[in-house]
This record gives sequence, C-alpha cells and structure tokens, in this order.
Amino acid sequence: MADQKISALTPLASPAVGDLMVIVDISAGPEETKSITYAIVRENLFNKNDDDTTDITEGVDKNFVTDADISLLALTSGENTGDQVIPVKATGAEINTGTDDVKFATPKAIEDSDLSFVGDEETLLNKKIQQSATPSADNFTGITISLSADVALALGEVGYIKSDGDVAKADASVIATASGIVIATAAIAQDASGILLLHGVIHLDTMAPGWTVGGIVYLSTTTGAMTQTAPSATDEVIQILGVALASDILYFKPELVQVEHV
Repeated sequence: MADQKISALTPLASPAVGDLMVIVDISAGPEETKSITYAIVRENLFNKNDDDTTDITEGVDKNFVTDADISLLALTSGENTGDQVIPVKATGAEINTGTDDVKFATPKAIEDSDLSFVGDEETLLNKKIQQSATPSADNFTGITISLSADVALALGEVGYIKSDGDVAKADASVIATASGIVIATAAIAQDASGILLLHGVIHLDTMAPGWTVGGIVYLSTTTGAMTQTAPSATDEVIQILGVALASDILYFKPELVQVEHV
C-alpha cells in the first residue's frame, strides 16, 4: 500500500476487532504516526474486550452515555433532576406587596422596601406603618411584648406590671393595682409567658363588650376589665385605655397619666 495522507484515508463505518486505528502523536515534538488496534480502544474506552462482541448502539440523543443515563437526564420532576426552576431575586416593591412566596429577598431588596434592617435590630427609617382598623375576630395588630403572667389571663383582660416583672390583672379600685399597660391577645396560663399588646388595635369578638363607637374606654374597677364609664368613687382611678373603633374593636393606647379620686 502506497503512503497516503491521513485525510485521504477512507473511514470505516463498522470497524472490526482486528482493524488498526491511526493516531498522530505531537507531544514529543515532530509528528509521529502510530497505530492502535480497535480491540484496545474497545477495551479501554468502552470497557469492552475481545470476547464481548456486542455493538455499542448509538442513540439519537447521546454520545458516550448509556440509555439509562439518557432516561435520568430526561426526568422533569423530583429532586436533583436538573429541571428545577432557580428562584430569582425579589424587588423592594415585591417585598412590600408580600404575595410572592417563590422569589427570595436580598439585603439590598429589603433596603429598597419599606423595611430596613440594621445589625440585630429591625429599624424603620422614614417608613410608614399601617395597622388594620378591623383585625379578624379575636385578633390584633400592633406592638406586643412577651411577659410572664402572675395569674391566668383571658383574651382581652388588662394587666399591670408587678414589682417582680410579672403581669397581674389591673383594676381601677386603687392606684396600686391601676396603671394597666398591656392587654392579653389570647389566654395565658398562670406562670406562663404570653403575647400582650402594648399599643395597637384588638378585636374582642368573643368578649363582645358592646361599646359605643367613638367612646372612651377606661380601666374598670372589676379586675382585668374595661368600661366606658369613668370610675368616680373615693380612691378609684380614672385611666383611659383607648377608644372604641367598633362595638368590639378597641384602639388600645393606655395613658400613664391617671386621676385618683380622694
């Protein structure tokens, strides 16, 4: 056989085990033409040997992968299948809307929203806070605090802070038990901690106090209760707790300046 250029050789469509494959080695400097048997290629590249005569069937969508690999790559559901949608960043406006639970928030997006977070504190700088005037039944909006109850508290009962820091039921009978500053947002067991409203709006649907809308709400001489009639007897205390927004909805804003009858 006369010498021929590699480019002039006719490629074999179906090489046999004994056929030679021509390779060019340029790693050592001048080009050197070397040969390797197809059997060695099968054994090392495709993990086949001369005893295995099974042809490697080439599929439409694969090169050097198995049919099982193709099936795995074609999966479109479940975990780690390569078809998951990557979440995108939310904008400040989208954080304000609060209706998208797919996008993620970055510190910059939060800064662009109506909230600004500084260190371990949540700081509102030149921002607006809008509270609902009609919370759902027995719910509330506003500023809260977690404190331990000295006695069991029911939803809507008013409390004052004792000398040990616990919350007891307030009443306007005497100044010592007045100074109601919190209202229970749910039932709290004795000696348990619970969420109490410091300032905001609370809907006392279950209590159904029947207030006159727009009327002042006072601390009552009944332990933990409220009234729209100001206490008037000797030693009793007049403390304004807020204003009725509806017959069972209270804007809670307790006054610490109180009047004691003498």
